[in-house]
Amino acid sequence: MPLRFNGIKVHQGPATTDGVGQDLIIGVLPAGDVLDRAQVDYVDVETNPEGYQRPLQQARLRDVASYVRTDELAVFPTAVLLSVRDDDSISFATTDANGVYEIGEIEIADGVPLWVVDGQHRLYGIRAAIEAAADDVKQGSPDAEETLASLRAYPLPVSLFEAPEKFIEMRTFFVVNDKQKGVATDVVDELILQHYQKPGSARKLSDKELRRAKATEVTHLLASTPGQPWAGRLLLAGQKATRGTYRLKSHALVVALEPVLRHNYVKLLPEQDTAAMVGDFWSALQTLMPEAFDSPEDYTVMKTTGVYAWHMVLPSVIEHLRDKRDFSRRAFVSVLEPARPWVVSQTWHRESGEPITWGTGLKSLRVLAAQITNSLPQLRLPGQAA
Repeated sequence: MPLRFNGIKVHQGPATTDGVGQDLIIGVLPAGDVLDRAQVDYVDVETNPEGYQRPLQQARLRDVASYVRTDELAVFPTAVLLSVRDDDSISFATTDANGVYEIGEIEIADGVPLWVVDGQHRLYGIRAAIEAAADDVKQGSPDAEETLASLRAYPLPVSLFEAPEKFIEMRTFFVVNDKQKGVATDVVDELILQHYQKPGSARKLSDKELRRAKATEVTHLLASTPGQPWAGRLLLAGQKATRGTYRLKSHALVVALEPVLRHNYVKLLPEQDTAAMVGDFWSALQTLMPEAFDSPEDYTVMKTTGVYAWHMVLPSVIEHLRDKRDFSRRAFVSVLEPARPWVVSQTWHRESGEPITWGTGLKSLRVLAAQITNSLPQLRLPGQAA
């Protein structure tokens, strides 16, 4: 049976035809109707490597279920974000419009899945409450049938959009998690890279997404290239941490590479050459600070602070060396060696080092990068004439 409800359609973003911007349908549906069609694209490195959602957290489901069943003020004011992938499966019949939005009747064809892009814990927490109420019905508990019906009829605000390409759905997930919540989305990094690698797909990516795709590929190369510091030291999406082995989450390195990939010279390089350059830069740091790389868990060089700060410094070093086209480990060592105390392991010790090397705030990282750069007066700023 088709799913019918009233709602509002609004277009967000530039009114263009190249995939930028999005039509959203906003309405209210019974939770049971959504659950009957809901699907989630979970990531699994073996069975579904192109998924992007992380597994449900059972503790959160229990909290939501308890909240819905026992709290008389149980409300979910924010909408669950849903996607429909099937072409031409949604119809919108306008009944009124004012130039900003349209009011109308929505129909979603019979059997069409509703893909949960954001709000899966709210939705499946309600499902857990429904399942508990169904058990109460089986046990003959008083008022259980009324409770079950009430939970299935729970009015759930929804925001719905069409995603004929899975990438549109994934990009929206990225916007919600990266722009609004600031969550590290290593799975989305992988999906952007997969989209980038498909013939003809890269043109649909924004400049920032292109850099993110390249940064993800560079991160993969760094993780898999023997003989440089990041080999075996990065935790890629879907991988589990191994107790006693330090590994940095790949998303931290992907984001930290942003200033490097913005450099005009690096923009022209293939990902393999960029990875080789970045790897040699870190090999130079390892040569200068071997203790910090032998025990990375005890120092902040290979943690967020060091990764962000040194990548803010790297564009200036590249600019200094690019006339010679020599980006070898030896060349990087010759430039960085005078940068004392910043190329001394003890400076970066997580307990007894310089306090500025412990911070992770953006302002602190910029100050640290500036202090390192200022210790190397021979460097000229990126873009500065020779």
